[in-house]
Amino acid sequence: MTAPVWKPWCGLEALYLGRVIVGRVSISRNQKGDQASWIFNLAGCSAFWKTARTLEQAKAEVERSLAEWLEQAGLA
Repeated sequence: MTAPVWKPWCGLEALYLGRVIVGRVSISRNQKGDQASWIFNLAGCSAFWKTARTLEQAKAEVERSLAEWLEQAGLA
């Protein structure tokens, strides 16, 4: 299986597994500073944007969600 890779995508960063985007992260800059948001695409109809303090934390959540999904699917 191909290792997941972060790549730029439409102004965001996307986690690719092969050619499939499995999650995305975004930084929003506001008056209080930066705040990251993330979404795990493989969550299906329950997928929604969640917030994190930093871009690194958001990426870690997407990667954790992917590892959990792969394990539940019997692929890890």
